[in-house]
Amino acid sequence: MKIGQEGDTRQYRKLKKTDYYDTKTAVEADKRRKPYIQKCKTCGQPITGLNTNGYCLRCTLEGST
Repeated sequence: MKIGQEGDTRQYRKLKKTDYYDTKTAVEADKRRKPYIQKCKTCGQPITGLNTNGYCLRCTLEGST
């Protein structure tokens, strides 16, 4: 009995060599993608370190004084 025929009780089919290609290309594309760096809503500088709701630490402290 082959997989997919009527009466087949197996839930999964054995993977073929070609099935791995899509997964491999997706992983490689994800590795090549540039990392997203969030920018501050006020000054537009990249946020490195503490992020307080989209504002950098400097703008957060200046707004609270």
